[in-house]
Amino acid sequence: MPTPDVLVDTMLEMAEVGPGDYVMDLGSGDGRTVIAAARLGARTVGVELDPGLVAASTQRAIEAGVIEPSPGKPNVQRPEILAQAVRQVWAELGPAKRPDAALILPDASSRLTVLDFDHLPSEGKERLQLIRFRLKKAVPFDVEN
Repeated sequence: MPTPDVLVDTMLEMAEVGPGDYVMDLGSGDGRTVIAAARLGARTVGVELDPGLVAASTQRAIEAGVIEPSPGKPNVQRPEILAQAVRQVWAELGPAKRPDAALILPDASSRLTVLDFDHLPSEGKERLQLIRFRLKKAVPFDVEN
């Protein structure tokens, strides 16, 4: 059940959230808390496991103007942190579970999308079609451009 907006606003006001603060919401649902905190100038991260809620919160954040999706433009502000996270996930998978290929995409909502492929076609056009097909189901922005 979503936290009412008035309660979110009250919590953030009581915590005196503003520029220079970092807010992380575990189980962020539709993103209302992190969006409200971002509007106050805080750096935010929402963590949500439900793919439907991730897509909904990303769309809400875009509409609120607190994130700007930028496929085709660099949108990773701290690539060293991303690289460290990828190395950690890769190490945790272990050699037996590692796929032949993986595409790792950081997106505008500070989430990593990992697409694993048991087999990638050798022909470039066919491979690109497969990757785009998988991406369309996984990310909240147009992958055709």
